Amino acid sequence: MLEREVPERRRGGGRKRDSGLNRALASDNIQVDGRALRIPLGGSGIRSIEHDPVAGGFQVVAGHPTGAQDFRLVSWDAAKGSVREMHAFSGEHKPEGVARATLGGKAVTVVMFDDSRFAVLR
Repeated sequence: MLEREVPERRRGGGRKRDSGLNRALASDNIQVDGRALRIPLGGSGIRSIEHDPVAGGFQVVAGHPTGAQDFRLVSWDAAKGSVREMHAFSGEHKPEGVARATLGGKAVTVVMFDDSRFAVLR
């Protein structure tokens, strides 16, 4: 999330976080630390990205920015720059999020879709 600190306007002072979501992003209201990283997704956009502590990388839900039917879940190793496809999805449900979870004592990946459905991948 893009954030900036702003002075607190109530008794006690301090600082609070302001996401800056009430205005357009611009170079004066964001801070970038380091260089941008690129994920080789073949033109697909990032719909969700989550750290995967089990694999030591990231799980990325990728898909065409216009919502075309090319959705997939990939594993990305940022240190090596490598991407491995883990699962492809039909266009019937659009994946919007991914998370690691433990269900029944087993580590799984849960993919959430835009129609409130989900899939559990083992």
